[in-house]
Amino acid sequence: MAMPNINTSATGIELNPERRALITQKLAPLGRLLVHEREVKMDVIIRRVESQMTGGMFYVSVKLATDNGTYMAVSTGHYLTRALTEVREYLRRSISKGASVTSGQLFRGRLAKTDAYALTS
Repeated sequence: MAMPNINTSATGIELNPERRALITQKLAPLGRLLVHEREVKMDVIIRRVESQMTGGMFYVSVKLATDNGTYMAVSTGHYLTRALTEVREYLRRSISKGASVTSGQLFRGRLAKTDAYALTS
């Protein structure tokens, strides 16, 4: 299991030890899905924005980079826990599918569609 190196930055919210522990608790288990990876880096950006209409909203953006690909997810929520859970679930599904944003398979798929279009037109 590759234990992710989690780098966290925040705006409008203090990153106290409890919040850091929550981030680690929610996102570190993704390393179980990346058994064959040697290095896993995770960049987490959290923003809290106050609004008169909705109260406070958390915006969470996560970029998970491995040797073989990069996965990204974004979520919003009134509660930090819920936003982190949504990001975790999206990343889990992307990793399970192998849907990396820098995957050669995605590029080859697009290229094949372009070639098929060029041949039929």
